[in-house]
Amino acid sequence: MHEIIIELPDESATQVLAEKLALAVAVNFKPYRFYLSGDLGAGKTAFARFFLRSMGVASLIKSPTYTLVEPYETLEHCFLHADLYRLISPDEIYELGLIEQDHALWIIEWAQKAGTILPNADVNFEFLLDLAHPDKHQVKISLLESHV
Repeated sequence: MHEIIIELPDESATQVLAEKLALAVAVNFKPYRFYLSGDLGAGKTAFARFFLRSMGVASLIKSPTYTLVEPYETLEHCFLHADLYRLISPDEIYELGLIEQDHALWIIEWAQKAGTILPNADVNFEFLLDLAHPDKHQVKISLLESHV
């Protein structure tokens, strides 16, 4: 596994990172699995919104905190943005229908709540808070060797 840490001094840095990822994905689109972890308020949902907007999602991009899964489509691609924070048991993942959506690119917040049920991520994003500077964050990006 290959890991890098990127400083995110403000929300615009999070937006730039998401836009760069979207450019890379657009060149070679696949149904990637992006799993986002980190404390509440660390930037996971903002990153997902910036990414989806950069991929051409024109509709309102809602937080999936209460619906658990929000699907999005463009003319060319399908996306699923999920937030598993409220899962009580990993087995609830089957009720969400994620596993069957293997044609869509997944952005899943709190994927660790699904235990071992979900397939491995292509890229893990761990958003880290800087407690001394609440507006500053970091993200640790872990890529599978086959994707480096």
